[in-house]
Amino acid sequence: MRKLAKFAISLAVLWSLYWAAGAFATGQGLHMADEQNVPGWQINLANTSTSGFPIRFATEVAQIDIRHDSSGWGLVAEGLTLDHPSYQPQRLTAVFPPLFTVTTPYDRLQITSSQFEVAGQIRPLSNIELGLVRLNARELTVQSLYGTTIGAENLEATITNSDADARYQSNIMFEALGLPDHILNIADPERTLPTTLNELSSAAVLQIDRPLDRDVADGASARVTEIEIVDARLVWGDLYLTASGTLSIGADGLPTGNLDVYAENWREMVEIGVNIGLIPANMRGTWLTGLTVLSAMSGETTDITSVLSYANGQAFLGPIPIGPAPHLAPPQRQ
Repeated sequence: MRKLAKFAISLAVLWSLYWAAGAFATGQGLHMADEQNVPGWQINLANTSTSGFPIRFATEVAQIDIRHDSSGWGLVAEGLTLDHPSYQPQRLTAVFPPLFTVTTPYDRLQITSSQFEVAGQIRPLSNIELGLVRLNARELTVQSLYGTTIGAENLEATITNSDADARYQSNIMFEALGLPDHILNIADPERTLPTTLNELSSAAVLQIDRPLDRDVADGASARVTEIEIVDARLVWGDLYLTASGTLSIGADGLPTGNLDVYAENWREMVEIGVNIGLIPANMRGTWLTGLTVLSAMSGETTDITSVLSYANGQAFLGPIPIGPAPHLAPPQRQ
């Protein structure tokens, strides 16, 4: 019993020393980022402190101002928390305050929420390779410098990789996605649809030509070469659209492959497509005629089950050509 007590005390002392060293290293790392000039970055931190003994390193940053000189990206926040388990230092969760600002090359976004968390994890024994990124947000509102506002009751997004190859599982879901008024006025001028999309979601597997690791963060190029869409879904009032299938992405950024598509109330979707410019106005009649034939082949009048295919830079819905295929990635550099 005495030996067991000595072992437990020794273990507690060693763990306390490990936690203290980890907390010190965390604080010193933030201090060095603040005090030293990181090439291309301006980093200003104020009033940092670390707690969470014995199982967490929870670092509170009272004020944070990070800017990237060349790209224009930046973050300004008050009350950011950086949290990671002391037993799993490669995993980090950032808990954002109810209000913070993100700058982009084109805009400044003011973001408010009741919850906004971003978790990241790198794969051990790797070149700082991405293993997990997860974003959870509740009661989210994003307002741009130009007055455009978009919001969602719930946003969940993840990218995970558990394999040695560069194959990443991607999931994103918006619930009650509120669109800006000017977009609603264009897409649905009669306001026959709700002001929020019930659901916009996608579950996919992305094959990339190299792992997302330190080299990519330092500027190495990475291209998506294949997208396996497990389930893409849009629900907006009475409109319902799903798609699934696999697309290969060529060096020119154009897709090749087939997607199984199911749409309910497709006529309203065509009108929205014309309103927002996705379908040329002079092609409206062609689309309606062709889709009427497809829906009749399905034995329905308001629903369509068909195949959206891409080949040779063109897109087809069933046998009907519907225009050029979209660029899903930038063309590969020679």
